[in-house]
Amino acid sequence: MARIALRYFHNKVKFWRTPTPIHVSSRLAKEALSLGNISLSDGETIAVYEVELNEKVDIERNRHGIRDILTTDWRNMGYAGAFVFGYRKNESVLRFSYVSETWGFNKQGEYEKVSTDTMRYTYLLGEGRGCRTAIDQFSTLKNSKQTLADITEAFSVEALTKQFYGELFDWYLWAIDPVTGVSFPNNTSIEDDDREDIRNKD
Repeated sequence: MARIALRYFHNKVKFWRTPTPIHVSSRLAKEALSLGNISLSDGETIAVYEVELNEKVDIERNRHGIRDILTTDWRNMGYAGAFVFGYRKNESVLRFSYVSETWGFNKQGEYEKVSTDTMRYTYLLGEGRGCRTAIDQFSTLKNSKQTLADITEAFSVEALTKQFYGELFDWYLWAIDPVTGVSFPNNTSIEDDDREDIRNKD
């Protein structure tokens, strides 16, 4: 976890000499440690935590509980958000969650709380998982101004979904363009290739 933060945030990262134990609900975790913080270019700071979950916690499904397990701590410390890495001992899968909560003016000039959604800023990483997405987003951050808004945009599943469908649509336009010479079966429910004049398209 420390290596990930250092790799992408460099000198903005500050780690404690000794990780600080944080009191959390034993229903969810065996141990929680504050590893340090990351100072962002907009003046905001986010905390970095590592949490050893207990055996009864379903790391794949319990997104809300893992996300909120340390909210009270980082709020009380004056942080704008946190990176939380949750894992279970002897398992190769961990859950990475980004959570933040700030106050600001909306487009209507109203002062309101802006916080990350439970379902949109959390990823499973590790063996057999499609963790490429999260790593790619860290890489995107490396080349950004590294503000809180940059982090929120980078790890928003909604934004990534829009990006995915945009790329999928671009591929579709490419595939149906006669210039590409791509052909598709007429009937996808059978194994035999029934494309017409397929030899002429090779």
